[in-house]
This record gives sequence, structure tokens and C-alpha cells, in this order.
Amino acid sequence: MSQFEYITIATTLVLSFSFARTLSNVAPVLESNERYWVHTLWVVLLLVNHLTVFFGTAMQADVEIWTFAKFCAILVPPLIVLQSATVLLPNRPVTNFRKHIESIRVPFYVLWGLLGVLVQPQYFLMHGTIDYNQLVFTCALGSLFFWALIFGDRASIKSWCSSLPPWLGPTSC
Repeated sequence: MSQFEYITIATTLVLSFSFARTLSNVAPVLESNERYWVHTLWVVLLLVNHLTVFFGTAMQADVEIWTFAKFCAILVPPLIVLQSATVLLPNRPVTNFRKHIESIRVPFYVLWGLLGVLVQPQYFLMHGTIDYNQLVFTCALGSLFFWALIFGDRASIKSWCSSLPPWLGPTSC
């Protein structure tokens, strides 16, 4: 077996734990009458992200020399997805998904922002070049999660809007 196959076993093991946790806790989300569309969308994106991380790992098969730094770089995304599944879908029963998504907003957006931001250094570490299309996407994704983290609740948006000078625009946003 090659070094990549051993590394793939480690990442696939972490991803399978995460996927099993997600699937075992997704039924209450779909069966609940108190569903919140934002939470349901994040669960769907989490399921898609499992596939993205798996195929992203498979695309590293052409790396010939593996170091501990490269191993850590390829293991971090599955660990972030596992932690995201733990935060988004807890083992305890959730009665109000809207309150749940608002309560986990900060750690969840930080995890997903990290996942988006760490893609570019991982690509550079593995291949030695910078993919500028991916860099633009990564910066946009990181900015999106940064703004969602800061302005994710209505109270923050209202306080920010009220602090605008009157000449800049309407203050009743």
C-alpha cells in the first residue's frame, strides 16, 4: 500500500464517523413540525460537504511525498466537518430549531469559515502553486462567513443601521 492509501484510510474513517453522526441525527430534523428552513439548509449542505471533502481528499492522489504537515492539512477538513456535524445536530432533542441555530451561530460559522479559508493553504502545501480561482472563491467564502458571524442576528443589523449617518441611506433597515 502507498502512503496515500494509508492517509485515505484515516480521513475516510473520520468522515465516516461524521457521516454516521449526521445521518443518525437527521431524522428528527426532517420529522419535526418546528423545522426552520435555515437549519434544514445547513443540514443538506453538511451532507454535500461530506462528499466534497471525500472527493477533495481523493484528488490528492498525485502527491508523491507525504510529510506530517501534509497529513495534518488533509486531516483537518474531515475533522472540521465532524465538529460541524456535532454542533449542528446534537444528540439531545431540539424542540426549536430556530433558537438552536441562533445559539450555535458563532461556533458553527467559525468552523465553516475555517473550512473555507483552509482550502487554499492546503492546495498550496500539496501542489506548491496557488490556484487563483480557488483563492477568489475562498476569500469570498471567508468574507461571507465573517459578515454572517457579525451581522447574523437582527439586533446587530438594527444597531449597525442606526449608526449610519443620515446622508448615507435609510436608517430603518
